[in-house]
This record gives sequence, structure tokens and C-alpha cells, in this order.
Amino acid sequence: MLDRIFKYLSHATGGWKFTVLMGGHDPVINDVAVYNYHVGETESGAQFHKVYPTFDAVQHAFLDFIKDTLGK
Repeated sequence: MLDRIFKYLSHATGGWKFTVLMGGHDPVINDVAVYNYHVGETESGAQFHKVYPTFDAVQHAFLDFIKDTLGK
């Protein structure tokens, strides 16, 4: 579903690119998790999380934020 929404938005905005961080309790792993979704890539095919050298730190900080909001 996210793919359809963000590809439409990219088309409707003349090619905007998107990065989404999302997190919460994941019942599959029974723990708090963070996931990312990206629309847009470099000419070589890399998405934002692959070209931004400290993306893991951003994702970890977001996980800490999610845990704080959930009281974990």
C-alpha cells in the first residue's frame, strides 16, 4: 500500500522523493521495531538509506523515540 501511495505522490509532485520511518510493537517478533521505506534512487540504483552514511544512527535514534512513546 505504501508503495502505491508514495509512487502516486511522486508522480503528482513532479518527481519528489520520499523516506518514511515507522515504528511500533511488531507482533511477529514480539518486540518494538523500526522499519523504513524509500521512494527514489540515485542513478546507480541506491536508495537514501544506502547512501546516507549514518542512517543506522538515525534509525536507532528513532527506535529510542518509539520506545519512549510506548513506555518501554
